Amino acid sequence: FKADGLSPPHFFFCMPTMGTATEQFRDYAMEADVDAVLEHSKAGLDLDSMREALTLEEDESIKEQFFRQQETIDAFRLWTAPMTVCTADTVLGSMVNARKSLYHFPVVANGIIVFDEIHAMDNRMFRHLLAFLRYLPNLPVLLMTASLSERRKKMLMEARREPMSVISDRESRQAEVPRYLLHRIEDTAALNESIAQTVRAGGNVLWVCNQVERAGETYSCMHKRFEQEGVRVFVYHSRFRYGDRSKLHRRVVDSFKDGKGPVILIA
Repeated sequence: FKADGLSPPHFFFCMPTMGTATEQFRDYAMEADVDAVLEHSKAGLDLDSMREALTLEEDESIKEQFFRQQETIDAFRLWTAPMTVCTADTVLGSMVNARKSLYHFPVVANGIIVFDEIHAMDNRMFRHLLAFLRYLPNLPVLLMTASLSERRKKMLMEARREPMSVISDRESRQAEVPRYLLHRIEDTAALNESIAQTVRAGGNVLWVCNQVERAGETYSCMHKRFEQEGVRVFVYHSRFRYGDRSKLHRRVVDSFKDGKGPVILIA
C-alpha cells in the first residue's frame, strides 16, 4: 500500500452478539500490536467494566494501551482506527440506512470484513448479509462458521457475481475430532452427584437451562448446596439490565480463567 501511496485498509471483525464482540476485543484486539476500537450499542458500558477491572491489573502495559485507545473515542472513531471489533449490525446497518452505519460506510467500503459465526445470525440479519455481498461485489469478505445449513450456503453462493472460495479443514480433519463426551442422565440425584464430584476435583460446571425461571431455581439450589464448600456459583441470563449483565459477564469469564477454585455457572 505504501508503494502505491494508499492508506492500509481498515479491518472489521464482526461478531453476532455484543457479548462475543466484547470478548473478542478483550482477548485479542487489546493485546494486538495495533490500535483497535470496540463498537456496538452498549460498548460504553462494557468498556467501563473493563476499565474498572484494569485498575486491578498489575500489567501496566495493558492498562496504558487500553486507556490510550479510549482517548480516540468520538463520533467518527472508526475512520481512524485500523481495526474495529463490532457486532455485525455495525457494518450491515447500512443496508437499511441506519444512520450510524451510514457514517461508517466510507470506511467499510474500503475495508476488509470478517463476519464470524454467521450461522448464529437470525433471518433478518442474514438477509442484510446477502444484500451486503450482492451490492459490494468487489469488497474482500471472509465468512466464518462451524456449521451452516445447505440452504443458507446456497444463498451465499448466489449472492455474488463470481463464485466464492470455500476454505475448510477437511485435509487436516480437525472438524471430525470428537469434542464432547455425552452422557444421558435420567436421575437427578446422579446428576447432582456428578456435579459434586467435578467441583471437588477442581473442575468447573456450565449448566444451561432453556428457561430463565428454571435457571433462577437451579442457581438457588446450587448456591445453597455449595456455598459452604467455597464454590463460586453464578447465574447469567438476558433479564439482567445490560449494565449489570456487562459486569457479571466480566466476573464470570474471569472466574473461569483465574485458577482460584471451581466455578458453577447457571445460564
